[in-house]
Amino acid sequence: MVARVVAILTWVGLLALPSSPEALGAALPPPRAVRVTTTETTERVVLPHTRGPLQLAVDALAQTIRLQVNGDDPAALRAHLEKGLGAICPTSRVVDGEVVLQCRSRRFDAQLVTVGDRRYLDINELRGMPWRTGLDGPVSYHFEPWRSGLGQACPGVSEAAQGECELKAGHRLVAAMHFRAALETPGRQVACLRLGDLALGIGDPAVALGWYERVGGVGAFGRVATARICEINGSCLGTTGSVAEVFNPQGLPEPLRAELLMRSARVETYMGRTSAAIDIMTRQSRAQGLASICRENGEILCRRIVLAGLRESGARRGKPSAEEAARDDGLIELYLNLPGWDKGPFALEMGQAAAPVIARAGATMFAGNLLSALAPQVPPAHLGEHLLLTTEMFLSGQNWARARLVVEYAETRLPAQTLATPRWSKAVRLATGNGDLSEVSPAVRGAIENEASTISAVLKESQAALGKARAVLNPPAAAGRTVASQENKR
Repeated sequence: MVARVVAILTWVGLLALPSSPEALGAALPPPRAVRVTTTETTERVVLPHTRGPLQLAVDALAQTIRLQVNGDDPAALRAHLEKGLGAICPTSRVVDGEVVLQCRSRRFDAQLVTVGDRRYLDINELRGMPWRTGLDGPVSYHFEPWRSGLGQACPGVSEAAQGECELKAGHRLVAAMHFRAALETPGRQVACLRLGDLALGIGDPAVALGWYERVGGVGAFGRVATARICEINGSCLGTTGSVAEVFNPQGLPEPLRAELLMRSARVETYMGRTSAAIDIMTRQSRAQGLASICRENGEILCRRIVLAGLRESGARRGKPSAEEAARDDGLIELYLNLPGWDKGPFALEMGQAAAPVIARAGATMFAGNLLSALAPQVPPAHLGEHLLLTTEMFLSGQNWARARLVVEYAETRLPAQTLATPRWSKAVRLATGNGDLSEVSPAVRGAIENEASTISAVLKESQAALGKARAVLNPPAAAGRTVASQENKR
């Protein structure tokens, strides 16, 4: 119901409302829906009849679509889908009881559609950025009135400021009414911008573009609106240079500046230029700290961008070049500077992706400790692979005692057939055939064996290693690697 009323407020003028201070937008006609094609390519996949409901999860950044059906065989669902998959998401596999479609781009969305008694999966490859509300939706920060030039702090005095404060509180309908009332006030630009945001939030990019164009290209909010238009129609996404020009935050008040920075990093990542996004975030981290942009709903985006960078780096094979090594150092520095990097959303995924990159930089001890600390968060189905990677990290640093402790822990958690696989057999042989378990203090043994306190105990014990790891990952890189190598040989 709220979404319907918000849609009316973003579509219809206020001519039918009484002439009052609350109806100042009456003389201003509503924006026309801009003729825009947000989709580059569309594919429709026929879905089979299933006993249970289908659940859809889209992760455009990971380039995946996940379909889960309760009470049905996922392999049968996959076999049916394989007959109709097109070029956007051409391959599929079954993972943890879900059918996962792998897509060729990060700029797409997908929806389940019912027509008559048939169900379909509609996949749209986009001209611009993903715009639907959700995991892949655009980041948005609260424009604090006194910092954004809208007047007194919340609850605000002007209609535009009051609308911004209500929007922060999640009162979309009340916010839309204040923004409509602000259309013939000095707050007209921010009102048009936010009415566009509200239209986009209820799934209407055409109306949103109409509001964004009404903002104009002048002033701080005009620059923000220009960037929003680009995100929808894709007009400036082609190169890092064009993105930097349109999303230039120089001279903007801080709430707008932080949002434009984070949106530019988002664009670069979804365009496949993750290293450019990491550069944007690293510069901001060193200048004002990551908390300046990794906040509100930008916190999840920060973690996902860092995760994407770590995975791309970890997928590289062979000895890294000097340029790649320097980029890895900056990436891990960024990871360690994330607010609450060792807990919260995507902490497990980031830690697992970071460990190989950290180890490649020479800090295998810290990489092993990081994986040990994350073990309690790993789902049982994936614990074997996680503990094996942890063991291999300690073995690569010739820390036999720690490797042996992880093996002992694995023997209490994993079935015998898992430990009998070739990789596990090799790891067990190396761990138990080298070193002396007495080298490990009772505190360390307790940290690994006590599942409930693993995270805090291991991280506390690893403070010195963490300090050295930071030295490894900050210039001069060569000196840091020497320190880390000496540490791993102890």
